[in-house]
Amino acid sequence: FHMDGRSTRFGVDVSGPRVPFFDCAMSGGKIEFDFQRNLDTENRAGVLLRHAYVEVKNDEFRLLMGQTWDVISPLLPGMLMYSVGWGGGNIGYRRAQLRGERYFDFSDTFLLTVQGSANSVIVSDTGTNFQGDHSGWPVLMGRVGATLGERGPGCRPIEFGVSGHIGEQIFDFRAPFPNPVIGLPRQTWSLNADLKAPITDRFGVAAEFFTGANLGAYLGGVLQGVDEGTPAAPGSREAIGSIGGWVDVWYDWTPRLHSHVGYGIDDPDNEEYDN
Repeated sequence: FHMDGRSTRFGVDVSGPRVPFFDCAMSGGKIEFDFQRNLDTENRAGVLLRHAYVEVKNDEFRLLMGQTWDVISPLLPGMLMYSVGWGGGNIGYRRAQLRGERYFDFSDTFLLTVQGSANSVIVSDTGTNFQGDHSGWPVLMGRVGATLGERGPGCRPIEFGVSGHIGEQIFDFRAPFPNPVIGLPRQTWSLNADLKAPITDRFGVAAEFFTGANLGAYLGGVLQGVDEGTPAAPGSREAIGSIGGWVDVWYDWTPRLHSHVGYGIDDPDNEEYDN
């Protein structure tokens, strides 16, 4: 049981006119926010932007500009909590991006989806003695996914995909660390797999797997990106590698009552994580 007023969401989906330049594809957009901005107590909430984007799409492609979910690792385990396994095996979040998708409809039972995006560089590792900054190029993400089975209302096809990202963050390591370093680049990358497989009309399984390094901004590596150390024990300042994932088994008792049982793991490399 979980009750939290901060998770209340408000949003608007907008449908716009068709765009002749894009073969008369439909235009639209979305804005959505909740109240999960970090403040000092549970019942004192601040506004947090979730989604804010415009898009043009049809049955063959989609172009999007704005903030929404990452291309990588698109699934979410069934949980009541606002933090859906982040820092515990489920990577991927929301960030500003330019995104393109192409849909190849080979048959009524086989759809191939190719996605790519250029994303804003976000640095989550910011401490008293070091801070992060944007690099000179965006984070690049990509995913290839397949949908097997009949699609449409009431259908439950099998979906699976492979995705990844690569980018760079810039760190300044200041005193009291010995040998301060300003402008140190550190790469961030991941390779991921996702699967959603309904077994019956009520029962199914979903899972994701990831491996990578410097994943703090992607809610991996137990929320740690680089080994900054402490004033008493300086770290290696290297990117922390991690491997993990999650599995979720669900059962729908009724159209409105669902049960989920799952497990997640996020295992950073101990040799790179000294702190």
